[in-house]
Amino acid sequence: MFFGLGFWNRKVSYEVFLQSEGRWQLDCVCDEEEVAIAEAKRILATGRSTLTKVVRLRTLVNGASSETVVYEQEVKVASVKPISISTPSGEVVVCRGVDDILGPAGRRTVGQVMRDYLQRTGITATELLHNYSHQRKLQDKGGLIIAAVHKVAGLQAAATGETAKARVGVLDKLVDEVERKARMFAGERGGYPPFRGSDLAGYSAAVRAKAGDEAHDYALRSLLSVWLFEFRSLPAKVEVLANLAMETPDPALSPLLDGMLADGLIFAEVVQELFGAQPSLGHCLVAMAGILVGHDEAVANAPSPALKQIAGLIRSGIAPESRDAMAERLLRELASDRPLDSRNPENDPTLLEALVPLLTAENMPLDRERVEKLLAERRTRQRQAVLRAHGLHSVADNLRP
Repeated sequence: MFFGLGFWNRKVSYEVFLQSEGRWQLDCVCDEEEVAIAEAKRILATGRSTLTKVVRLRTLVNGASSETVVYEQEVKVASVKPISISTPSGEVVVCRGVDDILGPAGRRTVGQVMRDYLQRTGITATELLHNYSHQRKLQDKGGLIIAAVHKVAGLQAAATGETAKARVGVLDKLVDEVERKARMFAGERGGYPPFRGSDLAGYSAAVRAKAGDEAHDYALRSLLSVWLFEFRSLPAKVEVLANLAMETPDPALSPLLDGMLADGLIFAEVVQELFGAQPSLGHCLVAMAGILVGHDEAVANAPSPALKQIAGLIRSGIAPESRDAMAERLLRELASDRPLDSRNPENDPTLLEALVPLLTAENMPLDRERVEKLLAERRTRQRQAVLRAHGLHSVADNLRP
């Protein structure tokens, strides 16, 4: 069959398009189809666009051309929920000065209230409070700081008898002071050598020699926050901090490292990473409780090296903040509606009873009254589930702890 010279002298190329602001935009031209499709996929993978296509262009020597779409792909972008501000749990601690905010109770409150923001950005409360770059990014998030201040002010005002407005004024000034302190140190930071991840005791001595005893802890936390910026995920930060704590036997530095570790342990993703894949939530809580009371078997069987290090620190008594943070995570899970065994709900009562002696142990760092209340609520939910399984929905609805 004879098609003519124009057919045999055609040129074929592949144009890669991406969609930007509702319009197709030519990104590149390739000689091979496989290369063009790979480039289109790379655009989607890197997030440059959510819609790409590859067009095969045939051009004859007489100028005539034809186009055929050989590849088109769209990536559906999930809607992003707005960042939420949480209500802190536990005792309401009233902040009177900057040291109160930077201290254990203040950092715990910041971590709880700003949990969603901190988790999305991959930083801890210590990093936020000591790093001016992180604070500037938070300021760009609209009214998050204002919302957080009003949330905490309302709780503190109820505890002190002040008006919420008066308490907001106090907290606004403290927040400004925290920012000023971080901004000033950011300007001074160039005079300190960067931390390299080892010999914290020696590095601490160098920081103390320059900053003085009074400013040592703040300066060291600030410099460690800069170092932690190298680690992009919260689990990675907890891992390196746990390793650093094990390598630093200096008792003067233990509280500082313990506090930074505890700030990371408030996040569910960190705890999940530490405990790894567990048969069920109940098994995870039993393992967690065993570590909190210092059971040899629980410590020895810790599923990750970082958790084994943290368990050792808790058992040795030099990580009370980390212990309390893990205990709070345990109570949050116990208070949730999640079944202890989602695959076999009938195992829930057995798992709960295995947990009870650990939760009520003398050396368990938990409020006994709160534990008893949560256990009663969990048992009630278990009974309600059994009643509903037998069609007794109205009876289940009226059941109370």
